[in-house]
Parts: sequence; structure tokens; C-alpha cells
Amino acid sequence: MISFCFRPIRAARAAACAVNPRLATVLCVCALAVLTPAAQGVAQDFSQVPGTVVNHFPRSSGEYVGSPSIVILPNGDYVASHDRFGPSSSFNTSSKTEVFRSTDQGLTWSPSATLQGQAWSNLFTQGNDLYIMGVDKLYGRIVVRKSIDGGSSWTNPTNAANGFLTSANGYHTAPMPMVEHNGRIWRGFEDTSNGGGWPRHFRSLVMSAPIGSDLLVASNWTLSNALASNTSWINGEVNGWLEGGVVVDRDDNLVNLLRVDNLSVAAVVRVDEQNHSVSFNPDQDFVDFPGGATKFAVRYDAASDRYWTLSNPVLPQFQGSSPGSTRNALALMSSSDLSDWEVESVLLYHPDRSKHGFQYVDWQFDGQDLIAASRTAYDDGLGGAANYHDANFLTFHRADDFRTLSPSHALVADTGADRILRYQANAAGEWVPLGNFINSNAPGAALDAPIGLLQDSQGFVYVGEQKDGGRIIRFDAGGNFIDVVATEGVDFSGRPEALALGPDGNLILSTAFGADSDRIFSIDTASRAVATLVDTAFAGGSLDNPRGIAVDDAGTLYVANREGDKVQKFNATTGAFLGDLWSIDSPQGLAWDTSGQRLIASALSSTDLYEVSPDGVANKLYDPSDIGSALGIQVIDGEAFWTDFQNGRVYRLTAQDQKETVVSGLSGPGHVLGVAAPQERTWLSDGIGVWRDPTNWSSYWGVANTAEEIAVFGPGMTADRTVVLDQDVSVGGVRLIGENSVAIAGPGVLRLAGVPVQVFGGDHQLQVAVSLLNEVRADISAGASLAVNNQLRLGGHDLRKTGEGELTLNGEVVADGGEVLLEQGTLNGSGAVLGGLSNTGGTLSPGNSPGRLSISGDYTQGQRGALVMELGGTDANRYDQLLVQGLFTAGGLLSVELIDGYTPALGDFFELVSFRESRSNFSSIDLPRLDNGLAWRLSLHSQPGVLQLSVVAVPEPSAYALSAALLGALFYPTQHIPTLRRLTFPRGKIPGRTIFSGGRR
Repeated sequence: MISFCFRPIRAARAAACAVNPRLATVLCVCALAVLTPAAQGVAQDFSQVPGTVVNHFPRSSGEYVGSPSIVILPNGDYVASHDRFGPSSSFNTSSKTEVFRSTDQGLTWSPSATLQGQAWSNLFTQGNDLYIMGVDKLYGRIVVRKSIDGGSSWTNPTNAANGFLTSANGYHTAPMPMVEHNGRIWRGFEDTSNGGGWPRHFRSLVMSAPIGSDLLVASNWTLSNALASNTSWINGEVNGWLEGGVVVDRDDNLVNLLRVDNLSVAAVVRVDEQNHSVSFNPDQDFVDFPGGATKFAVRYDAASDRYWTLSNPVLPQFQGSSPGSTRNALALMSSSDLSDWEVESVLLYHPDRSKHGFQYVDWQFDGQDLIAASRTAYDDGLGGAANYHDANFLTFHRADDFRTLSPSHALVADTGADRILRYQANAAGEWVPLGNFINSNAPGAALDAPIGLLQDSQGFVYVGEQKDGGRIIRFDAGGNFIDVVATEGVDFSGRPEALALGPDGNLILSTAFGADSDRIFSIDTASRAVATLVDTAFAGGSLDNPRGIAVDDAGTLYVANREGDKVQKFNATTGAFLGDLWSIDSPQGLAWDTSGQRLIASALSSTDLYEVSPDGVANKLYDPSDIGSALGIQVIDGEAFWTDFQNGRVYRLTAQDQKETVVSGLSGPGHVLGVAAPQERTWLSDGIGVWRDPTNWSSYWGVANTAEEIAVFGPGMTADRTVVLDQDVSVGGVRLIGENSVAIAGPGVLRLAGVPVQVFGGDHQLQVAVSLLNEVRADISAGASLAVNNQLRLGGHDLRKTGEGELTLNGEVVADGGEVLLEQGTLNGSGAVLGGLSNTGGTLSPGNSPGRLSISGDYTQGQRGALVMELGGTDANRYDQLLVQGLFTAGGLLSVELIDGYTPALGDFFELVSFRESRSNFSSIDLPRLDNGLAWRLSLHSQPGVLQLSVVAVPEPSAYALSAALLGALFYPTQHIPTLRRLTFPRGKIPGRTIFSGGRR
């Protein structure tokens, strides 16, 4: 065989080896390739193979790469291995395994040894010694070898004293992890004694030996009983299980996680270490596991306190394909509990699943990184792999800083297909398709001709529809419909075109087609107010087909005025014309590049791509004039991307100013948008469901259970739902969407880490105990409500109520030094706030029409706040009461309302507010109109501290006057003011101690 240093042909080269600068997580470097004689002199081409090629067999050799394994030696060197299988191999009789070593952290590899009679094997270390463990042939005996020189020389097993651990054949495994636990070293295996053929004949078992014992001696190993699978499990869909790997669970118990044939689940077999036995409960020991139909290895990482794996999930566009045969995507996944698995990033991907695969990956932690060896089927210039399974490469990969890996995502408006597609940019520069962005559409209307895309500072995504009656629709970053912000023909004129974000947070919208178009609008997303920012005709020029728009860091709006053959500048807040920036025939696409402080622009007529400085100096970035109809341009992670409307593609501008197709097969794509990976986790289950059950959530993203994630409930709901929280969970926040009610109930505690709790429509309930880990904002939209019916612990943090909707506190609020801050909307309920409550701009309405709210600390109401008290009768349980044990400081409005048909009568008496001390400064008071002859008397007493309201007879006219002059001098001990609906007092002072208001005699 001939070995040589392979230099991948990529965008940039280092002196000794080629490194793609885009490969943030996958190194592509000088590598060793091994050629069979049949391949010599043939034009092989490894330039597109991801990672580092360690070994290669052309398909013509009849041998394929199997069972990759990798380990890190105590001195830091890497050792990798793989076996050979295929029609030309000796796999069935005496399998052969190749061993390689790297002394430079995987940059280059050298052959180290060839082991005859070794297959399906994993490498591991004990002390300074290196071991390899597997079987000696297809369904052969269990065998282990040892090397004391880092893999160059190995022991040769001949009997039970030097490596053969079983005397009988019939065993199966893959390169699976070894685990040390309770003084023993453990490993999973299978035997083939169940019958029924592959994979039903596999039975799961574990084996272990004392740490420190001679691992080559069979008598030191103990094998457990073996468990067969059952084809009746999971509605008869289980064909078998295999390739189990042991790991220690959260309860410090050993479990064996097995691949389940052709299902995206894993089986969790329980290990009884005392009795060396295994058991399985099919009703509770299957877990959802993307990639569970193919081999995977799970390891625990103390640094992140999570379990990690590399697997082969079936991506959305391949749904319906056989999970066990779909290996064209390799994903990094993690879990906090071995049950809820979440895809962190797709590291490797190829759009073809028939002849491409990244499979049977073995891996290790390496400091901040993760290193891996893959059995890879890929193009080699020699006809490629025979199929995805019969791999032609052993490749090495590194994921840098894997614990904090946060890949960029991109959205593409596929306008002609009425859809928005989501992609993940991986380390190799590919855009991995993740399916449709939209989880739910606006009620009664599917997405129609989406073109404009924008993400605001809160993470919400806005979509404009290019049609008459087109909507500006708001979604969250997870693709869940929130609301319609504006509609053409109602709020603005002209079909929506491009979207940009103004410096004031408003949306900026261009309309280039349709009636009364050629305008730029500004949309306040909070108030829904729409204003014309730039009209068709403006001082200094006019708009004619404004296609692209962009806003720079200084707040300048740029408009590609296509039919006007100019890019023009405006103030993005006021719309004032700032002059022409650049003249070019038919400018179309625009994007602001913050990192380069430049515009990226396209011209329809020349089909070139330009960079334009803020002072109008233009240079061509790409000039072969073949970029197509470049409409949407976006800078993502410092790279320029654009859509080709005519040819249905998305291109990247490479470092060499060349274009590279990242997406094809689209239908008239509009704009493209770079976004962060979403933190939303969406509940999809109908009826009652358990929070921790992954089947209730979107399968790709998993369960909401980390402090960064947002639990989203409501999209697509057609009925009310109950979510059972049977154990404590920490999430960033909660988002409740839609008119159907969601109730979160159960014995668990919902811990909120600081992302806002948001309610968009509907009436919802938190029946679980809630605890704040940081300050939390409860943002509830107008017409919506959220009731907290259990204990709420602030933990020393503030709870801020915003939005015009209603927050109800019916449980105990334990402040622990925090405070409830009412800034907008309504706060009510019959709970107890063990702390202070400050009302700076909302409405406090104690009770639940009616009821009592108690505050153990101070109540402070600013001039923009309101206190609303409801009266339904004179019994204490028929009217609202506010019990303040601290200081009662009240400015703003006091309003009294009648409910339940109550009619006040002479002598009726109400103690509205009790307090320890008062500095009450209501500036306005609203009191209901009374029958003739009756008046309200409002009295503030310090001993005891109480604000009283009573119904009295109207005094004689001589006792009061109805004049503005009198209102300006209400500082007498008593004033009688009949017939007035609202009393307004100067300087925010309650006049004297008592106020009368009522009807004329």
C-alpha cells in the first residue's frame, strides 16, 4: 500500500495542510490516505470529503470501513481503529482491524498495527495501558487485547488466560463505551441466541470486571443474564435491539442504552449491579431518541453536567424514510437526564442519503473540544461509496467548544411555494435543511407569497406577504404564529416588499407593486400604528419601485429605487430625504454589513454584486454577471448571501469572491434572513400531557428544560389543554399563545430564569408553584389573562407586570426581598403578597370580582397608577378590600365600581383599604352616581388606618358650593360635592379627611 499526505482543495490553504476557514467545528487538514493497488494511478479526489481522511478503500476493492473507534492516550496522542468488511474481506472467518496513531492532535495519522481476528471493537485505556475489545469474527467469541506501547504491538489471544473471554461463539457488539462504576469496569454486549434472524436474534447483556484486575483473564469477567426484545412492543414496531452502551444515570444507577431497529427511540435496560442482572420495562423504558435506529454512544460530561452523543437524526425533508437507513446527517445531541434528547447542531450533512453517510461514530471529550472517528461514505473521484452503508472512508473530526456550540440559522422566503424554510449553517459551510419554519399559520389564512423577512431585538420574526391584502405577520423564533401586525388595504397601501428594523424599533416596510404602492411605511409593533415614512413624492425626488431597503448603524435608511436607477438615503426615524447615495441601472437588493460598515447591493440589469460605502463609493464584489435576479441579500456571520429569484437558488459569496450554491430547488425565493438558533420549545400534544415526556414536544428541539429555553404553548391548539408538571423544571420563560386555555398543573415547581412570561391571547393558568431565578417580566397582551393560583416565590427578584392584559395573583407571593412592580395593564386576585407592591402605571383591582388582596409590605401608587375597587354588597365578602400592613402611598386614580346589580342605600359602609400608615395622594377619584338625596363620603382615618367609603344623605346646599373656585380650595375638614362623576384635586392632594359626592336633593 502507498500512503501520502492528502491536502484538501478548499477555500484557503495553510503551508503544510489545507484548512477551510469556515470550518469552525470540523477540521479539514493534511491527512493520511491508504490506497489499494487497484486505485493507484486513478484520478481520486478527496477534496470534498469533510474532516481528515485517515483511511480509504475504493469501492472496487470489495472492502469497506467498519466499526470506527478512537481514544486519547495518557500522553495526549490519539489512536483510532476500524475493521474491514465486505465481500473481499475475511470478516466472516477472521476479521481484520487496522490501528492508526496521531501525535499532533489529529492533523496527521500513521498506520500503527493490523490485528487479525478482531472486529466490532472499541479502544479504551486503563492506567497507561491501551486495550481493544470486541469479537474475533462475525458473531464470534468476545476477545480483548492489550498494548503497552500506544498501539504498535498487541497481545495475541489464544485462550481464556490471555484474551478470549468466552469459549463459545455467538456474540455481537460495536465500538461502545466502557464505564467505571462502583469499583468495576462495565461494557454492553449482545448474544445471538434468540433466533428469528437479524436483528430479532439479539439479546442484550452487560459484562464487568474489577478495576485493577487482569482484563485479559476470562475468569475476572462476569456476564449478566441476556434479555431478548419483543416484536409486540410499541404496537408491534420493534424489530429488535442491538449495540448497547452502558452509562450511569442521574440516580447513580447503571443503565444500558440500546439502538432500536428502525425506530427513532432508544431502549433503557436497567442494570442490577449487585446481582449482575438486567431488566427492562417496555411501558416506561423506551425514550424518544433522534437517531435511535442507528448506532450511537453516550457519555456523561461533568463540566456541563449533561449527557452527550453523536447520532443520525432523520431531518424533516427525509421524514418517511427508513430511520435505520438514513445516515446522511450527523448531529451533536445532549440530554440532562437520558430521556429528553435535544439536537444541538448538525455537524455533517449531505443531501443524498443513498451513497453518503456518517455513521457508527465513536468519539471522546478532549478538553473544550470533542473528537470523533466516523465510518464515512462519500465521493472519492473513484465512483464514491457503493452505498451509504458500505463506507469507503475512516475520517477524523473535531468539534471546537462543543458545549457552547451555537450554530447560525437562516430563513428563506420561498415565495412561489408559499413557505418559509429553515436552515442550519454547519461547520463545513453547508446549509442543513431543517424543514418549514412555520409551526402554525394565522387563523383562517395560510401563508401566501411570503417575501420580506425581519427579526427584531426581542427575537420575533416578521413576514410580509407580496399580494393584495398581504399581511405583516409576527412569529416567534420557533415559527409559532403570534399575531397579524398590519394588513394591506387596511393599514397601508401596496403589496409588501422588503422589511427593515428602524433605530426606534419600528418596522420599516417598502411597497413596490400594487395600488398606491411606491411608499415606505413605519409600523409601531406595540400600538399597531402605521405611518407613511417616505411618500411616493417627497421633497427632493420620488419613489418608483423601491425593492430593497436597509438601515445602517447610524439610523440611515437606504432604498433601492429600482425604476429611479438610484440608491437613496433617508432618516430612518423621520423619513427626511438625505440625498442620493449611488446611481446604478436598476438597483434591487440591499443589505447593511455591520462588520464591514458597507452596503451590499445588487443590480438587476448587470446581475453583479457590489459593495457601497456610506459616502457612495462602489466596488464590484462579484462581476461574472451570473448571480441571477438577486433580490434578498443578507450578511450572516460576516458572509454575504443572496437569493436568485429566477433560478430558485441561494448563493454564498466565498472568500475568493466566487459564488457558491448553498440552496437550490426553490420557487422564486424572496428574502433571506440570518437568525440565531431558536430557544423556543413548542408543546404539540392534545389534551392532558406530562411536561417531561418528549413526545409532547416538537421532536427536533425536545423538551423545554434549560434556563435558556422558552416553553411555548398554544400554537395550533383546537381545544383547552392541561400540562402536568410532575417534577421541578427550570426554563428561561413561558409563552402562551391563542384563545384556547392552557393550564400548567402538578406537584412540580416551575422555575423561571428571566426570559419574559408572555401571553398572546386567551385565558391561562399556572396552577403549579412558581419560583423566579432572576427578574421576570410578565407581558400580557390586551384581552389576555394569566392566573397564578399557587405559591409564587420571587427569590429576591422583581416581578414586572407589563402589557395591557390581566395578571391574577391568587396564591401566596413570597417576595424574599423582591417586589411586585405593576407597570401596565391590570393586576388582581385574592392572594397575599408577602412583600411590597408598586403600581407605577397599571390598574390594581383587588380580588376576583370581588375579593381581598393583602400586602405585608408597602403599597405605592404613582400618578399614572389606578386603584379600582368593586362593590357588590355590604358584606365583607361582597366588596373589594386591600389590606396593606405597611405604608399606603397612593397617587393617581381611585375608582369605585358597582357589580352584581348592587344598588347603594343610605348607611351602607365599606372599609376599602386598611394600612399601618398613609401618605395618600389620589389626584382623581371616580365614584358611581347615586340616587337623588344620597352622597358618597370618603374618609381617611389614621387610627385605625383605614380608607372608608359610606353612603350618606346629601347635606344642605349651604354646606357646599359647585364651583371651580371651591375645587381649588378643598382643604376644609369636610366638603360635600354632589353629582360629580370624577373629582380632580390640585397638587395631587386629598382634601382634608373626608369627601362627599352624590346626587342633588
